[in-house]
Amino acid sequence: MYNVYNKNRFAKRMKTPPKDDGTIRLNKYVANAGICSRREADELIATGVVTVNGEVITEMGFKVQPG
Repeated sequence: MYNVYNKNRFAKRMKTPPKDDGTIRLNKYVANAGICSRREADELIATGVVTVNGEVITEMGFKVQPG
């Protein structure tokens, strides 16, 4: 007999991964620049120290293009 539980468990794995649009999270970008660690970058972003194109960014998970 077919087990419905197993069907649902494997269905989650078969979903397509998110498309790579070439952007990375801002905290990773700041950390890769050598300014601080990723966790310290989170703190800098939350306090409003980081700007992108002249705009203060305070939201976590903001994505930027590496260039």
